[in-house]
Amino acid sequence: MLDYDERLNNALSCRSGTTVNIDVNFTAHPDPTVEWFFNGAPLTSTGVQASVRQDAWHTGLTVKNIKPNEAGLYKVKVSNKAGSKTATFTVEVKGTL
Repeated sequence: MLDYDERLNNALSCRSGTTVNIDVNFTAHPDPTVEWFFNGAPLTSTGVQASVRQDAWHTGLTVKNIKPNEAGLYKVKVSNKAGSKTATFTVEVKGTL
């Protein structure tokens, strides 16, 4: 099960240069793997300057000093041998640096 702030069901709109945080709680047994994606590609291969936090029941993504080219779809996938769950978040960036 994935749990997150319902406001994230709508597009998250922010100004260029600000910090974006996406936090997701999960319940999974056995322990899952957590992957983040940006516009369908693994986050690590996209050039987005983001940090990912994770513990046994939570994952979070932070993008500091967000830029217009970092607007798009962010997806988290939590999976284990029992299956997987995903959640997708739309981030809009307004303004330019």
